[in-house]
Amino acid sequence: MNNRKLHLSLLMLFIFAVQVVPAQVVLNAPAAVVNLVRSEMITVDELQKKMDTYIAARTQAGQSSENITEEYVLDIMINDLLVLQGAQRDGITLSDKELDTLVSKQKDSISQQLGTPLDDSQFAQILASYFNLTLEDYRAKIYENYIVDSYIGTSKKEIIDSAKAPSTSEIQAYYKKNAASFINPEFIEVNHIFISKVGRTEADAKVLADKISRNIRYGVKSFEEQVIEYSDDDNSKFVGGTLGWIAINDTTNKMILGDSFFDVAFSLEVGEISSVVKSNSGFHILQLQERRDPKILLLSDTLSPTNNMTVNQYITQTLYTQNQDVAYNAAISSLVSDLRKEAEITILLKKE
Repeated sequence: MNNRKLHLSLLMLFIFAVQVVPAQVVLNAPAAVVNLVRSEMITVDELQKKMDTYIAARTQAGQSSENITEEYVLDIMINDLLVLQGAQRDGITLSDKELDTLVSKQKDSISQQLGTPLDDSQFAQILASYFNLTLEDYRAKIYENYIVDSYIGTSKKEIIDSAKAPSTSEIQAYYKKNAASFINPEFIEVNHIFISKVGRTEADAKVLADKISRNIRYGVKSFEEQVIEYSDDDNSKFVGGTLGWIAINDTTNKMILGDSFFDVAFSLEVGEISSVVKSNSGFHILQLQERRDPKILLLSDTLSPTNNMTVNQYITQTLYTQNQDVAYNAAISSLVSDLRKEAEITILLKKE
């Protein structure tokens, strides 16, 4: 009886091994081998992971992933290996110290965007949360991007430099085609005295705001005097209480300040001071400084009161960037074509 149980156990183990081992072998099997300066293998598992990454990115962007086939992704991975091998062969390098500097610059850039300095641990947490990357993964990407860009820039400089600034007729054609995009909404420039509910009850905040409003109405103290004396907005209290320019369709500020704030602010006449206005975070007394009505922008107009770039400059920059992208892609294609002629590439991926 014991022998029968032993034979049965061995049989089940054999069946399980037959079912599992081939799957592992398939994942570790080569999908392609690339050899320019050395032989490098792309496994089926690596190919599948790269496909999953591409599909996830397309899905997140709301785009179709129908064309993300194994052949398509494998072709990209082969090209990547060829460019990295070619860069190594042709002496394109990046030292650890130089890489540290590049990563540090990226960290500083993110710190500025967040408005607070980041230590390495916090930087790593942001990379993991927002980009699903470890610090080492991020360093590897920075390294590869630098090597690829440097290699393309040096080996195909004449193609990169072929990107031209747009002509006047091209700028005018773009403007005509996209004229509906160059319309400014109504803008107002408004000052405020802000009384926060933080550190006091809402009732106490309202009492103080009412007092300030009465002082202005009866000429006891001016708006400007009371901005400095009472406003809880430290960013604006020493510059007249200015909130800057606000667009009537500014959904971000509307979410922060609330509908009542917007309704009152956009109903004021220039120079007029409002009564107490309740917002999502406290109470305000508003003073309208300037109003700009909706306008169809000309090529010579600035994009908005908060952006001094003209429409002409914006279109010039946009079209030139497009020309640079075309030139860069042409340089990549030319480089990859040259490398493929020199390399030995073996495709081992079995088509279903």
